[in-house]
Amino acid sequence: MNTAIKLIERGSTVLLRATIVFIGLTVLVICIFALPAGLSSDQTGFYKPILAGLYIPAIPFYFALYQAMRLLNLIDKNKAFNNGSIQALNNIKY
Repeated sequence: MNTAIKLIERGSTVLLRATIVFIGLTVLVICIFALPAGLSSDQTGFYKPILAGLYIPAIPFYFALYQAMRLLNLIDKNKAFNNGSIQALNNIKY
């Protein structure tokens, strides 16, 4: 029975990891394809600096995704309540 509980707990972190990867890939595709297409369009004249500025928030976004993956690794190792997880949560908060 203990093994079944561990598999259920592991399944929830696997689902969270898959969600994080999906969100990260979606934003990456937007940054690679959609934003350059908008920047190269002739109709965006005034909005080009705004579109170029959308790349800047991607850096802390991916840092937060990395910290979330790190936190899930700690949860899998049953170290959810140690200093490493607290630091990861604080980094995500910022």
